[in-house]
Amino acid sequence: MNFLLLFFSHLVGDFVLQTYDLVKLKKKSLFGIFIHIVIHFSLAYFLLFSVFRGFETQILTSVVFVSLMHFFIDKAKIEYEKHRKKRVFSFLFDQFLHIIVIFIASLYLNAFIRPQAERLAEFCIFTSALIIITQGVEIFKMQKSIETGKKIKPKDNKKALKMRVFILIFIFLLYRLFILLLP
Repeated sequence: MNFLLLFFSHLVGDFVLQTYDLVKLKKKSLFGIFIHIVIHFSLAYFLLFSVFRGFETQILTSVVFVSLMHFFIDKAKIEYEKHRKKRVFSFLFDQFLHIIVIFIASLYLNAFIRPQAERLAEFCIFTSALIIITQGVEIFKMQKSIETGKKIKPKDNKKALKMRVFILIFIFLLYRLFILLLP
């Protein structure tokens, strides 16, 4: 369960709330990466804290660990991409490293927090699949276009962000409905 919550927050932070402008800012300055990390930290802490009250120290420790590792992984990816064109590889490897870090943090949390919200697991799986399908494909196409030299114009950032926030609100409403309908 801890893995699913951390993974879900990662997907929302990396695919739903990360705009093209934020990606450009991350490549230009540490401030862009910092904003991205604050978004990730906030999402992970909010999700874990809303499900598991009474474990604030353990939650904070794991979220700080995930956030710091996310910073270093993203910084390394940006440096790697400055010198190479294999962006699909760096994108996939970047996501692989994030998943490994999330797995380690969830092992730490599992030592303190036993899965208490099992019904949330199905919801996390469903919404994670929704995010991967809708946002992951778009990002993969962008990375591939950079690699091949065929530019794909990114969607209008304001319109794309509004759509992503709408998707996030929709997912949250589905979650609330899911919780209400299950015994």
